[in-house]
Amino acid sequence: MKMGEADRRFVRLANFRAYMRWETHDEDVGKFNGGQKGLFWLSALAALGVLVTGVVLWFPNLFGRGLWQASWLLHDVTFILFTLLIIGHIYLTIAEPGTFTGMVKGTVTRAWARLHHPKCYRDVTGDRR
Repeated sequence: MKMGEADRRFVRLANFRAYMRWETHDEDVGKFNGGQKGLFWLSALAALGVLVTGVVLWFPNLFGRGLWQASWLLHDVTFILFTLLIIGHIYLTIAEPGTFTGMVKGTVTRAWARLHHPKCYRDVTGDRR
């Protein structure tokens, strides 16, 4: 899930908007695009935030009152962020035809793979068109 140059190009707002309208695609997108990698890292950080603040909330006597109070706010904010990420993920699953099948079955059609993840498609199939 390391962000490369193709991933940084993908997450630029103008490129993402064009991608969502099927106006362009990047030939260097591998198995995961920049949006998927970003979602992974944001979800991991939000889950870590909920976990750490949850521990502080469970054991208030072990931590100072100020940290305990700040944990309430941070716990709620990270939970809301995590929830929004999940809702966004569900939306993108619906917005991109063929994506839901790939998530459920673990496979996609060759045409879908060639369109959405061309570098990965070339690496797996050897097709250099």
